[in-house]
Amino acid sequence: MRHRLGIGAIVSDAMLQVKLINGKMLGMVEDYFVSNLKRGDHFWFSGRCLEFVQIKDLSVQVKPSKNKGGNVPSYMGGRMAWSSQLSEQIKLLLAPNLIKSKLDIEYEVLLPLIELQQERSVLPKSNQLLIEQMELKGMHHVFIYPFEGRSAHEGMSALIAARIGRIKKISMSIAMNDFGFHLQSEDPIPLQEALEDGLFSLENLQADAINTLNAVELSKRRFRDIAVIGGLMFGGFPGAQQKTRHLQANAQLFWEIFNQYEPDNLLLQQAYDEVLTYQLEFDRLRKTFKSILENEIIVTHPTSPTPFCFPILVDGIREKFTNEDLATRIQKMITW
Repeated sequence: MRHRLGIGAIVSDAMLQVKLINGKMLGMVEDYFVSNLKRGDHFWFSGRCLEFVQIKDLSVQVKPSKNKGGNVPSYMGGRMAWSSQLSEQIKLLLAPNLIKSKLDIEYEVLLPLIELQQERSVLPKSNQLLIEQMELKGMHHVFIYPFEGRSAHEGMSALIAARIGRIKKISMSIAMNDFGFHLQSEDPIPLQEALEDGLFSLENLQADAINTLNAVELSKRRFRDIAVIGGLMFGGFPGAQQKTRHLQANAQLFWEIFNQYEPDNLLLQQAYDEVLTYQLEFDRLRKTFKSILENEIIVTHPTSPTPFCFPILVDGIREKFTNEDLATRIQKMITW
C-alpha cells in the first residue's frame, strides 16, 4: 500500500516562515528562494530589507538591515520559463525591418516605445546582445538583455555578478524580468574590464554556476523530493501526512550518509543532475553564453531610463517600503 501511494507522487515546494531573531513572524516564502541564500545575503520582504541569518526548524531567521540593495522573493507563478523557441521569436519581432510588416496592428501601440528605445539606446538585432550602463540618482546600473526568460536570467544574473565580483569587491542587488536582468551598486561597476576578462566565457562555466548558486544546498532540497518518490521516505497516508520538517530531517540524514559513504549513489547523483538541469538550466545557460560569444555585444550609456530597463526598475521597487502608491513612484521615475 505504501508503494502504491508513492507511485506518481507530485511533490510541492515547502513554504518556510520568515521570522525575525526575536521570534516575530513576517510571512512565508518558498523553500526554492531561500535555498539560493547564503548567510549575510539581503532580500526585501514585508516592506523592509532583511539580512539572512540561518534556517532553523523550517523557519528563516532574519534581522533588519539598512542595506539599500537585495533580492526580491520569487514564487512558482512568476517563474514559468520561456522556451528557447519563444525567446528566438521575441528577438525576431524586435527586428526593425518587421515594424512595417504584417504585424502593423500590434506594432501600432508599441511603435512609440520602439522609437524611444532607439532614441535613448539601441534596438538590438537578433544577433546582438544589448548592455545598458548608466548612473541614476547616485546609483550605478547595468542592464543586460539576453531575452531568455525570467527563469534563465535568475541563474545568469547571479553568475555574472559573481564574475564581476572577482575583479572588484562590490555589493550589488539583482533584479530581472523576461527580457533581461539588472545589476545595481553604490560603487561603479567595472563592466568593461569584466568584458575584457571574459565575462561570458565558457571556461569553468559549470564550476562557476555551482559555486555561485550554492548547488550543495540546492541538491539537498532536491534530494528530499527524490527520496520521497524513490521510496526512501514515506510521506504519510491521506489525511495523515508527515510534517515537512520531519521529511526534510530524514532526507538530510540520507543525503549526508550517501555523500560521505556512497558518493556514487544514483539517487545522490540524480539530485545534482536535477539541480544542473532544472534549477540552473545549465544546458540553456551554456547555449546562451555560446551564442553571446558568437554575436555582437553592444554597450550603450543612456542618460535616462529606456523602455527596456524601466520595467525592471519598477519590479525592483515593488517590495521596498514606501507610503506612496506604485503609480506615484513610477511617475517620479519617469522624470529621471
